[in-house]
Amino acid sequence: MSKERQKYELLRILIESQDSIGASTLCQMLKCRNLNVSSATVGRILNEFDFEGLTVRLGYKGRILTDLGREQFLEYRRKMEFEEFSAKLYEAVNETDPENLINILVARRGIEREIAKLAAEQATKEDLAEIRAAYQIHFDSVKSKKHRMITSENDVFFHRAVAKASKNIILASTYDFIWQNGRLSPIMEYVRISVGGAIAVDHGRILAAIEAGDPEQAQEMMTVHIDSLINDVNKYWQTKKRATRGE
Repeated sequence: MSKERQKYELLRILIESQDSIGASTLCQMLKCRNLNVSSATVGRILNEFDFEGLTVRLGYKGRILTDLGREQFLEYRRKMEFEEFSAKLYEAVNETDPENLINILVARRGIEREIAKLAAEQATKEDLAEIRAAYQIHFDSVKSKKHRMITSENDVFFHRAVAKASKNIILASTYDFIWQNGRLSPIMEYVRISVGGAIAVDHGRILAAIEAGDPEQAQEMMTVHIDSLINDVNKYWQTKKRATRGE
């Protein structure tokens, strides 16, 4: 078990407790959760917590969490959830029916073509600023090679910003529904990375068309974008099939 995981579990016990807890009790509680961490390791981590201001020692009574410690717990929880998500992601990608994913993308293509068109026609200055900001964040996260979950979240932010600018709540809600509220975006990004597909580039072209107030170009660029996703899914599954056959 990683040290980060050990810290997370200790913080979790502390945050769930109503009273201060001593090191020996914390060690026993970890064992009750089938987490075998030595008392020496627990002691070292608690000393680190004290030094970092995450916990306060109340003499022989044990320790309690500080507000900073509670914030750190939430950060660790996010990381732990991400680790679990990453493990499930690989499994999900390998078990996902490619035809089903392509069908979803085809549905997205029809919906988002209209969304892009309306956004080019309806977007206000505030909408354009929001789309531009979402694009820049996504572009920067890809450029800096941040973790897949972060960049895929930013992908969703961009598409939602465009959908919002369309002023059509039905289309915007339908996009979220068929894309499972953004849950499929990390899978799609995994596929694109696996086959060397371009990430964020298409968004720049969509943004340019919307900023130019060109509905036809916005439609075309969105279509090109979704078609490239479909092509990448096909490439991924062809590569996977060949690998399975040992070619």
